[in-house]
Amino acid sequence: TSFQANFGHNFDPIRNRVIQQLDTMPIASPKSSFDLKKDVSRRLIDLIGLGNGKLFYTVSGAEAVENALKIARQITGRPIVAARQKSYHGATLGALSVTGDWRNEPHLTFDQGTLRIPEHDQDPDLTHTEQLFLQTGPDNIAAVILETISGTNGMSIPDPEWFGRIQNLCRKYGCLLILDEVLVGFGRCGTDFAFQAYSLEPDLVCMSKAMTGGYIPFGAVWTSPEIANYYDTQTMSCGLTNYAHPLGMAALDGVLSSLADPRFRDKM
Repeated sequence: TSFQANFGHNFDPIRNRVIQQLDTMPIASPKSSFDLKKDVSRRLIDLIGLGNGKLFYTVSGAEAVENALKIARQITGRPIVAARQKSYHGATLGALSVTGDWRNEPHLTFDQGTLRIPEHDQDPDLTHTEQLFLQTGPDNIAAVILETISGTNGMSIPDPEWFGRIQNLCRKYGCLLILDEVLVGFGRCGTDFAFQAYSLEPDLVCMSKAMTGGYIPFGAVWTSPEIANYYDTQTMSCGLTNYAHPLGMAALDGVLSSLADPRFRDKM
């Protein structure tokens, strides 16, 4: 099945968990603290496997991308985000601004805040990409955002060496690396997250879709420990009415339990 429905249309571990949550606590205020929220968040952070970062929950993949862009610009104080020429990051205005395909064109997007970089097969050693960085001014570039594996523009799987060079370029110029795993996270590519097959260490990871198997609209941004520490003293003005909604947390609980079950993993 495609996109969000990779657990099927009647998968009991997710379906029953959502029903159970409806019968116990179907709604909560965005700032509330409850055991499900704490337990599932810890398990998701462990699944990502990049240290003791934090999660910002959303209700879609596009919102995850939006908030990752806002975080990157706030932390670095830089206005520009580099994105691939052939990419899709969501239908909201900020996400469309870093999108490189035909869906960007009709919407008067924030393109002055986007630097288009070549595809991996057009510039494998990043010679042209680094020239674009230097022409733009590295001190103006907050982050690079990439789909780890693109899907809606035709499947495109970069070479591991290209990803390593992108990560090194970000480190060289003090840019953050945002990976859009909305389409490929939660077992879609064999590993729990596609970036794990490349041994990458992104600063932010955007997720949605298979995060709940499509049973509940839900999303999240994982942030590195360094970014999490930044917000210990700074305000993140990105509140959402349905932040960490209990039904989304319950569906995610069902997904995480399934991914941890060898009987399920053997069928993937």
